[in-house]
Order: sequence, then structure tokens, then C-alpha cells
Amino acid sequence: MVNRIRSYISRHSFYYRILIPFSMVSILAILLTASTAWRIMGNKIDNQMKESVTHRLEQVRIYSDNYIYEQMMNILVNSFTGTSNPVRYFFIKKDQTIYDYHKIFQYVMEVVSDNTCLSSITVCNGESTVIDSTYGLCLNPEEDKNKLRQYVPYEEFARIASSKKIGYFSTAEDYSDTVRPAISLFYPVNRQSTDTVQSYIVLTLDQNSYLAGIKNFYQFYDSLLILNEQNEVILDNLSLTGINGKDISGLVSTALTSGASNACQECTINSRPYYLTWTTSDTSDWKYVSIVTAETLDKESAALFRTIAFVVFALLAAVLLLSQLVTSNVYRPIRKLHAKLIPASGKAPNAEDELSAIDSMVTFLQNRVGDMQDILERNRSVISYKLTMDLLHSHILEEPELRERLFLSGITFQKPCYCVLLLALNPGAFSLLPLEQKEVLSTLLLDQAVKRILKDVPFLSAAQDNRLAFIINLAPEGYQDLREAANRFIASSARELPIGINLALSSLTDKLDRIVELNTKTEGYLRYSFLHEYGNLFTPELIQSYESNEFLVTSRDYAELEAQINADQFDVLNEKLAAYETCILENGYSYQSVNVFSIHLYSMAFQIGKNIGIFDDPEIKADTEQRFRQSGSFRETMDCIRYILALYHETYIRNINDEDRQLIEHIKEYIPTHCSGEVSLAAVAETFHVSRSHLSRLFKAITGDNFSTFVIDTKLEKAAALFLEMPDKSINEIACSLGYFTQAYFTRLFKQKYGMTPSQYRKANEKLPS
Repeated sequence: MVNRIRSYISRHSFYYRILIPFSMVSILAILLTASTAWRIMGNKIDNQMKESVTHRLEQVRIYSDNYIYEQMMNILVNSFTGTSNPVRYFFIKKDQTIYDYHKIFQYVMEVVSDNTCLSSITVCNGESTVIDSTYGLCLNPEEDKNKLRQYVPYEEFARIASSKKIGYFSTAEDYSDTVRPAISLFYPVNRQSTDTVQSYIVLTLDQNSYLAGIKNFYQFYDSLLILNEQNEVILDNLSLTGINGKDISGLVSTALTSGASNACQECTINSRPYYLTWTTSDTSDWKYVSIVTAETLDKESAALFRTIAFVVFALLAAVLLLSQLVTSNVYRPIRKLHAKLIPASGKAPNAEDELSAIDSMVTFLQNRVGDMQDILERNRSVISYKLTMDLLHSHILEEPELRERLFLSGITFQKPCYCVLLLALNPGAFSLLPLEQKEVLSTLLLDQAVKRILKDVPFLSAAQDNRLAFIINLAPEGYQDLREAANRFIASSARELPIGINLALSSLTDKLDRIVELNTKTEGYLRYSFLHEYGNLFTPELIQSYESNEFLVTSRDYAELEAQINADQFDVLNEKLAAYETCILENGYSYQSVNVFSIHLYSMAFQIGKNIGIFDDPEIKADTEQRFRQSGSFRETMDCIRYILALYHETYIRNINDEDRQLIEHIKEYIPTHCSGEVSLAAVAETFHVSRSHLSRLFKAITGDNFSTFVIDTKLEKAAALFLEMPDKSINEIACSLGYFTQAYFTRLFKQKYGMTPSQYRKANEKLPS
């Protein structure tokens, strides 16, 4: 039997290695906590019980003062002084008749008849004879002291009378057969003149009624006694405790002598421990004393301690059960794993081999965790990519399938609204990167977008070529925050990323089936990269303002541009194209109108170049077409058009022959000799039998100047020479001879060339030596 037990323990040693230490540590912790709580709570409960007795005794004092003093004071003062002439009831003459006393007494009875606590009412006069009544007693304390002692010793009565204030007390221990235990209250009536005598109204309260009021709220009612100013027992209810009130009186007197005004202390009476508590009335100097046995308080403490002990044992049982359950649940899979590791011989390894086998298996599993996480992450990425593409395009998903695929991708959509965010890299720069750099850049961009824009917002994402697409789930109030984060991301990426990016943000929708529509619109926003290049956030409001502003070019403008291209007015064309480019880039025009303009301008330049044989060379044609196709912006498109115009200009100059050069030389000689006549492009072309466009293009190609500029310069040089050769002629005459009939216009042209007016020029040159 012993061997079987040892074998069982050895076979399950790992189980007991977990169970026993865990259980022992738990039990020890509970016992230490319980013992500490027991000690702390024991002291706390003891103090609370003593404080409770003191507090309740204080309530008894307040109740007694209110009941005896304030209530009876109200009866006496408020009732009698509220009458129309109360004085006549309190000033009793020597010759007062019995009838007068009965009249006074009957009135008093009527006033206080509603108070059920009254036992008797007595009206006293210092000099009248004793008069008995059915409802009370009228007596002369000087003549019949024994009658008065039924309620109070005469000496006490004399003391109260001499103090001329309200005094109240209890009857003594020895009662007659006809008098009940009672509390009496004296109300003295002061003398008002020499012919009046001192009178008193005495209200005697039922002691049992008073004690019943205390019993209603005082738990230790059977241990209460009241002492007067001389520490004499005037009321006690200790009959059930078997204690003599005089013993308590001595104890309180001793405590008061030592200087204590109230206390809660232990004492021994008749060899039994008690807790003695007292308090003193501020009104009557009575002492209210509570004497409670230690067993009474210990019973309440013991009941609470039993509760604590029960809770502790319950916790111990629960911990043992929990330890067994936890250990079993931990050990069960380990045993299953261990069973798979048992050698083929069937012999179970000992404890050391068992732990070694488990440790090796754990190490193996830890090595596989990273691979499993990578596989899981790749699967989630694939699912997320496929789901994103389905939602962005025309694949409609049913609600159950959508939720299932969201779960598989690790995404939870709980917010009420959705939007689409597209992020586009510069396609020209992106296409030049190797495949590895493209993947690195896309991953970096995705991480930065998630970190800086999306943060904790749930989303789906997919990467396609140079674009990243996000389907974002958010609350309506988070939309503005998303826009601000996107703007900050644009600003920071311009400094940190080596390639330009643009963002396009759709409006909000509360339905996933509208994602396709939103994606189509948002993709259209990115077309404006053609105009504004990169570093922008395109929003629905911004695109709406662009779409409403069209760039208009008339057919006349196109005809003028075509004429200037045919005339090879290269400088004029460059200036005009620069003006168009500045206007378009500085104003928010619609993409469609600007794209139409750029295509029309490219087609026109390409066709003119084709007509003069620029694109007869296949390499030049292929290069030009490739430049246009790869133009990622309006600026690049304009550069492509300028490239065609430059080819046109080079081709035109290359085609000029010697005869053309001689023609231009003859024209250059002709113009100075015919300055006084008409020297317009049309007149000169007609003179030399060439077309105006050919002459203009030929003149510019050979001389580098426009025909009109050359004519003006020639006339101004001729005028400058005439100013010096003919000083007797006026400036106006010389200007008219050269065909300038408006002197102001002539002066402006002259000043532009020489930096001074004709008159200043003439004066400056007159001073020079000939």
C-alpha cells in the first residue's frame, strides 16, 4: 500500500509541486491577515462599544433635560403667563379662602389636563392651612412638614425656595402606600409686594412614564440610575442587575472627586466586572449613570468574532478548493503533453525527466510562436487587402459575410460613419525605383499614415502600385480631427519622405455600400495632382471649388498661337506660354478644362512640327511622345510643348540656305535708306516678293531679332545721327521725317534705347569735341 502511494506521488510529482506550495502560501497569508484583522477589529469593536454606551447615555441626558425641564417649563411658563391676568393666580393673600384655592387649582388642572404624564398638581402657599383636594394637595409647608415629605424632604424644599428658581428632583426610595414613584418639579412665584407671600406650583410627573420614554431608545435601560447634586440616588432601575444603587453612587462620587466629569471605565462590583459610564446634566447637575456588565459587551464582540472566524474558515476552504482546481487545470494539459513524450518502451520518466521533456517542448513551441504570428499576420493582411478591394470596387457583400471577414482580418467596425482616404505617390519618381525600394517605401508610408493620421481609428487598407487606399470607420465628430491630422502628415512628409505624395479624403457616409461611389469620386480628386503636383490634401469642398472654375481659351487665341508657331516667334511664344502657365497654376481651375487646353496645345505644336519634318526621325518622334505620356503635371506638359517648339526652331534654322541669308542682308541694307517711307513687314515683303510669314520667320532665325524691333532700332539710330548733323532742325521735324508723327511716342522709344530724351541727347553731344 505504501509503495502504491509512493508510486502515485512520484508519477504525479509535478502536480503536488504546484498544489502544496500554492496551498500553503495561500493558507499562511489568510491566517496572518485574519489574525491581524482579529486584533485590530477587537480593539476597534471594544472602543466602538464603549463609545456607543457613552453616546446613548448622552442621549438619555438630553432626553431627560428636555422632558423634565423644557417640557415642564413650557407647561408652567407658557400656560400661566399666557392668560389675560396670570398675576392673580400667583399672589395669594393671607385671608385667601379655601374656595379661592380650589378656583386656582381648577384652572391649573384645565391648563395641564392634556399631559398624560402628570401624576398630581400641588399649589403651595407659605401661610395658609393644609387643604386636601380630590385632584391634588394644597398645603402649608411651615405647618405640616410631614405631608410635604411624601414628595421631597423639607430641607430640599427650603433650599429650592431660597434659590428662587425652578428646581426638580425625584422622590426618595421609601414610598408610602398612597404615593407612586414620581418626579416633582417646583415653580416658585417671587414676591411682588410686602403683603404677598411666597407661593409654589408643584407638578409631579409619573416616574414610570418617564422611564418608558427612555426605554424606547436606550439599549441598556435596565442598568440606568440618576443621582442628584449630592450624588444621592433619586431614581434607579437596577432591580434586574442585582446591584445596589448606593454602591454605584459611591463609585461615581469617587470618580468625581478625582476630577472626571464623565467617563467610561472598568470596575468590580460584587466580584463581577462592569463598565461604568456617566454624564452630568448642565441644567440640573444630575448624574446619569449606566452600569453594564462586561459580559454584555463581550457577547456582542463574541458574536462579531464568530462571524469573522466563520469567514476565515470559509476562505480557507475556498482557497483549498481553488488551489486544487487551478492545479488540476494547469496539470491536465501538461499530463497530456507528457503522455505524448513517453518513450516507446512505455516506461514513464521520473520527475526530472518529466520536467526536462516538458521544458524541451515549451522551448520548441516558443520557437514556433514567431513563425505562427508571422503567418497569422500575413493571412490577416491578405484578408484585409481582399476585403478592401471588394468594398472599393463593385463587389457587394452581405452583412454576415462582411462581419465574418472583418473578424478574420482583426478589424471591428462599431462607429456609425465611413470615409475613404487615398494616398498617391508621385508616379514618375515611383516608377524609377527598384521593386525592393517600392515595397520598403510603401510599408514605410503605411506605417507613417497609421501612426500620424489614423492612430486608434479602425480601418481597412490596401496597397496598389503607387497608391494606398484606406476605408476608415469613425464617428461624425472625428472627421475634422482626421482632416487636421492629414494636413499635418502632408506637411511633415514633405520634409521626411524622398518622394512627393498627395492625399484625397472623401466625404462621410453611413452605409458601406456607398464606398464604391465614394472611392470613384475620391480617385477623381487625385487627377488634380496634374495641376497642383504634390504635397496637397484634396477634399470634397476644395474639388467643388475647382470644378466650378473653368479655364476658357477661344478659337481666336488658338489661331494666334498657331500663327506664332508657324512664324517661329520663339521668344513671343515662350512669354505667352509662361503667362498661361502662371495663370493656371495660381488659380484653381477645373482639371477637365486645363487638360483640354494642354492636349490641344500639344496636338497643335506636334502637327506643325510634323509638317516641317521634325518627326521624320523615328527616335525623335518616340522620345517626344514618351515625354508627353510621362508628363505627371501641367508644368511637365508645358515643358514638353516647349521642347517641341525648340525642335521646330532648330529645324527651321538648319533649313536656311545662302540665298535666304543674302535676302536678309539686302533687306538690312534697304531699311536704313528708306526710313522716311513706309518700312512695314508687308511693304518690305511685297518689295522683295516673299510672304510676310516667311520673311518674319527668316529674319528672326538669321538675325535673332524681330523685324519690327530691327526697324525701330534702325530709325532711332538714324534720328540720333541727324540730331548732331542738323542742329538747326527741330526734334519734331526729324521725327516726322522718319515716320513718327507723334512726338511723345517717339520720345518714349528714344529714351528706352538711349536712356535720355532727344533734347538731352542733343545737349550732351554738343559739348563733345567734334
